[in-house]
Amino acid sequence: MIKLNENSTYSGLLEYFKEIGVKVTINFIGAVQKVDWDNCTHNVYKIRIQRGKSYSIFDFTDSIYNTQKGIKMSSNNEDDVEEIMDCIISDYSCKDYSYEEFCDEFGYDSYNANYTGRDKKSNKIYRAIISSAEKLDKIFSEKEIDMIESIINN
Repeated sequence: MIKLNENSTYSGLLEYFKEIGVKVTINFIGAVQKVDWDNCTHNVYKIRIQRGKSYSIFDFTDSIYNTQKGIKMSSNNEDDVEEIMDCIISDYSCKDYSYEEFCDEFGYDSYNANYTGRDKKSNKIYRAIISSAEKLDKIFSEKEIDMIESIINN
């Protein structure tokens, strides 16, 4: 049991999601070689988080270890759901950063080599993080996101 305060006790994230009416579906897409990352093959999933009629879909790339060992993630596995939500939520705090603040904070190049515009790779990462945060905001309140983080980190 995870006791977050005198009123909140959960056995895990799936129990909390059940209480607030959230369903997480993990769909395996396939093993994909990530040329722009590390040139290794990773299991790739589409993650659907639904609450009532609202839902958001996230791309999730699994570890090399799980891919090489043939380990597939499941919507019914507490550890899998927590791992995925931890990854999705870990970037959430960046939503309030400007592009330049984001690059400075995380060591990305903000401008291309010629200083004629934004660095394409950094800008792509920044836009993906902002998009992910907007998708989370569509499903959860900030208080609920804090609760999810607390459950994951306990």
